[in-house]
Amino acid sequence: MCWFDIFDTLIARRCIQPEAVFFEVERRSRVDGFARVRYAAERAVDGGDYTLDHIYEQVGRIGRIDRT
Repeated sequence: MCWFDIFDTLIARRCIQPEAVFFEVERRSRVDGFARVRYAAERAVDGGDYTLDHIYEQVGRIGRIDRT
Protein backbone atom coordinates (compact mmCIF):
# COMPACT_ATOMS: atom_id res chain seq x y z
CA MET A 1 0.00 0.00 0.00
CA CYS A 2 2.92 2.32 0.30
CA TRP A 3 2.62 3.27 -3.35
CA PHE A 4 -0.53 5.30 -2.61
CA ASP A 5 1.58 7.90 -0.85
CA ILE A 6 3.33 8.67 -4.11
CA PHE A 7 0.09 10.35 -5.13
CA ASP A 8 -0.62 11.89 -1.73
CA THR A 9 0.36 15.41 -2.83
CA LEU A 10 -1.63 15.27 -6.04
CA ILE A 11 -4.77 14.04 -4.33
CA ALA A 12 -4.27 16.31 -1.32
CA ARG A 13 -4.41 19.39 -3.49
CA ARG A 14 -8.01 18.49 -4.28
CA CYS A 15 -8.85 17.88 -0.62
CA ILE A 16 -9.50 20.59 1.93
CA GLN A 17 -8.08 18.44 4.73
CA PRO A 18 -4.95 16.40 3.91
CA GLU A 19 -6.32 13.44 5.90
CA ALA A 20 -9.14 13.15 3.33
CA VAL A 21 -6.56 11.50 1.08
CA PHE A 22 -6.54 8.50 3.41
CA PHE A 23 -10.31 8.11 3.09
CA GLU A 24 -9.98 8.16 -0.68
CA VAL A 25 -7.31 5.47 -0.49
CA GLU A 26 -9.59 3.45 1.79
CA ARG A 27 -12.47 3.78 -0.64
CA ARG A 28 -10.41 2.79 -3.66
CA SER A 29 -8.50 -0.01 -1.96
CA ARG A 30 -11.55 -1.36 -0.09
CA VAL A 31 -9.42 -1.81 3.04
CA ASP A 32 -11.86 -1.00 5.83
CA GLY A 33 -10.33 1.23 8.49
CA PHE A 34 -7.30 2.22 6.42
CA ALA A 35 -7.84 5.96 6.94
CA ARG A 36 -8.06 5.65 10.71
CA VAL A 37 -5.02 3.36 10.91
CA ARG A 38 -2.91 5.45 8.50
CA TYR A 39 -3.65 8.66 10.37
CA ALA A 40 -2.88 7.01 13.73
CA ALA A 41 0.37 5.61 12.33
CA GLU A 42 1.55 9.05 11.27
CA ARG A 43 0.73 10.47 14.69
CA ALA A 44 2.64 7.59 16.31
CA VAL A 45 5.91 8.49 14.55
CA ASP A 46 5.49 12.27 14.68
CA GLY A 47 8.00 14.22 16.70
CA GLY A 48 11.23 13.27 14.99
CA ASP A 49 12.71 12.26 11.69
CA TYR A 50 10.67 9.56 10.01
CA THR A 51 10.02 8.12 6.59
CA LEU A 52 7.11 6.42 4.89
CA ASP A 53 8.71 3.12 5.90
CA HIS A 54 8.38 4.13 9.55
CA ILE A 55 4.75 5.12 9.03
CA TYR A 56 3.89 1.85 7.31
CA GLU A 57 5.64 -0.17 10.00
CA GLN A 58 3.17 1.46 12.37
CA VAL A 59 0.29 0.78 9.98
CA GLY A 60 1.19 -2.89 10.19
CA ARG A 61 1.36 -2.82 13.98
CA ILE A 62 -1.76 -0.76 14.59
CA GLY A 63 -3.99 -2.16 11.90
CA ARG A 64 -2.45 -5.57 11.45
CA ILE A 65 -2.17 -4.74 7.75
CA ASP A 66 0.50 -6.60 5.80
CA ARG A 67 2.89 -4.47 3.73
CA THR A 68 2.53 -6.71 0.67
